[in-house]
Amino acid sequence: MQTCKYDKIEKIIHKQIDRLTDLRIRQNREFFNVSPEQALDILLDLAPAFDDAVIEKYEDGIAYQIYPKKELPIPQKPKIERRKHFAFSMIDLKIGDKVFFDPLNIEVRIAGENKIEYEGRLWSLSNFTATYLPDEKRNTSGAYQGPQYFSYNGKTLWDIRLERESDNCKEG
Repeated sequence: MQTCKYDKIEKIIHKQIDRLTDLRIRQNREFFNVSPEQALDILLDLAPAFDDAVIEKYEDGIAYQIYPKKELPIPQKPKIERRKHFAFSMIDLKIGDKVFFDPLNIEVRIAGENKIEYEGRLWSLSNFTATYLPDEKRNTSGAYQGPQYFSYNGKTLWDIRLERESDNCKEG
């Protein structure tokens, strides 16, 4: 504890320990059989009686003021930049273009920004993949990133997207 009244607080601590406990190792010495946690608790109990008291705690060689408590800003978790959901416009494909579902070599037609049409029904790439993916290629979660299973001109939609994102980084 830091205080300009250090001599006063030292006398109070010694007196209280002697009065209430049997922790002094020898009566003529200032050594006490007290754990660091107990010593800290005693100092924290006494600190409010001294208007200039400051108590610091050290962890890994770094001091942290624990009395009086400083209001510190709550550290913010860094925001995770998430990729936008896949859209065909990201890779310059448009409604009516054809892509292939590679696991079964099925041709499907693009029917919207993130929809395909197959046998008269609209699908998201992920739902189509979850429905039509052969058993031997399924994962345990049942969740699929659809663009990885579809291709256009021999490249997966996922790879085309990554190339476009990479090109955009080089330009900017």
